[in-house]
Amino acid sequence: MKTTLTVRNQISIPKTLCDRLDLKPGTRIDWEISGEKLVGRPLSEHAWTKLIGLRKDGPGLVTRLLKTRGEDRARETRKLAG
Repeated sequence: MKTTLTVRNQISIPKTLCDRLDLKPGTRIDWEISGEKLVGRPLSEHAWTKLIGLRKDGPGLVTRLLKTRGEDRARETRKLAG
């Protein structure tokens, strides 16, 4: 099965796959790169509970969020200037 990436970087998942995997509107999908492949895995409704305590030893989530937002802001500024 093939799909096309839109100009807004969106794809549609074919109905046959949605039916087979019981995907419903609003299902969150976790994307990762595996070698040269893009792999998407549907997350269960309560998948976020597995993340609790995951980053206890690393930088705080707020610190990481602020860093990411700063990087996003800098990238957008460069796009607008460029």
